[in-house]
Amino acid sequence: MNSPLRDELLAQGYTELAAYRISELLVPVKDGVRRGSLFFRLLMAASFLGGGLIAAAYIYSRQSGSLSVGEFIAWLALGMASVILLIPFHEGIHGLLFRVFGAKDVRYGVVWRKLMFYAVAHDFAVNYRQLLVIALGPYVVLSLGMGLAAVWLPIGWKVFFSGMYAFHTLCCVGDFGLCGYMHRFRHLKPLTFDDADARISYFYVTSQ
Repeated sequence: MNSPLRDELLAQGYTELAAYRISELLVPVKDGVRRGSLFFRLLMAASFLGGGLIAAAYIYSRQSGSLSVGEFIAWLALGMASVILLIPFHEGIHGLLFRVFGAKDVRYGVVWRKLMFYAVAHDFAVNYRQLLVIALGPYVVLSLGMGLAAVWLPIGWKVFFSGMYAFHTLCCVGDFGLCGYMHRFRHLKPLTFDDADARISYFYVTSQ
């Protein structure tokens, strides 16, 4: 890849750590959430929270007699299925946060054979801390929104949003994984940027 950004990074003492096609980002994602790593534990904690919310909603619905088992399952399944409606908001939050940090050319796409939706900022480098905000922003914002909605709405909707939260959390594995991958090299001041035209993600580090 030849670009002013690459030349600038090389001049600053950075070297290329890795490059992946966007369709191959599962490789660093798996590395980032490998068993025992920080972001594996964070993802598991978030997932267990989802399971706990579902269990609590079920116990409450049975003790209060507000929902039958069939109704509970229907509300839960509807919440999980409705995660698809969150995709534009999820990716839109990624894009907005890229722009907050100064990106001008934000693009969106999907790898259909892996059903992987993404937002990238073309030729715009972000560091580890910025990536944490950009990558985990949608999880935090949407989870808070679902939580607030569940508090104020009737039991059926509490089950709905518990299911939505749990499944949306699982869908955030890519975001947690990329943060985990950058976390591994945090002592080397890692940067990542995307060539949206070639659909390639680059990771650079420095030994300084």
